Amino acid sequence: MGSGIIETWHEPNMDAMVHFTMNHSLVESDGIYIHYMVWFDRKDIDYADQASKARRLLDSILENLGLEFKKEESKSS
Repeated sequence: MGSGIIETWHEPNMDAMVHFTMNHSLVESDGIYIHYMVWFDRKDIDYADQASKARRLLDSILENLGLEFKKEESKSS
């Protein structure tokens, strides 16, 4: 087993620090553990805008790592 990924960097598009960890899950067999945190060193934050940007960044990180997730099909009434 590998040692996983632990990365921390400054994300200039958000002017924020990002911490991303991915490793084998110790709880779920054949599972993965992902920890993702974005933090800002300022008081004035547009939370809705930054949350949207943070989600897009996470999706991009996972896609670049080659992870794919099945999308749930919506059920019609």
